Amino acid sequence: MSKSFKSFAITLALLALVIAPACHKKTPPVVAPSVDTSPAVPPIPPTVTTATAQTVPTETDFVSPKTDTVAVETLPNENRHLGDMYRAIGEIHEAEGRPAEALEYFKRALDVQSHVRQA
Repeated sequence: MSKSFKSFAITLALLALVIAPACHKKTPPVVAPSVDTSPAVPPIPPTVTTATAQTVPTETDFVSPKTDTVAVETLPNENRHLGDMYRAIGEIHEAEGRPAEALEYFKRALDVQSHVRQA
């Protein structure tokens, strides 16, 4: 045999000896016996409940104002936005079909613009 063939065979044998222990047989896993560890709970007897009527307190609507005054009426006479607010309120009353109230707020807007407000 040639020298290269002998070195190849020796190298192959050495690799087989090194790799062989790494390839071990798989052993089947050991199955432990199952033990029931859940606590034993006695059955709960049914309870009889009587329905009681709960009343809901009726409160006033939180949206409704507490007073009859509009916030624009509490503004000072010197406020430059007061005329615009009266005009806007008049337009709202006019759109709702209440011309008497609309005319009253339009008059107030004119009075504020001319710096003479009627009470």
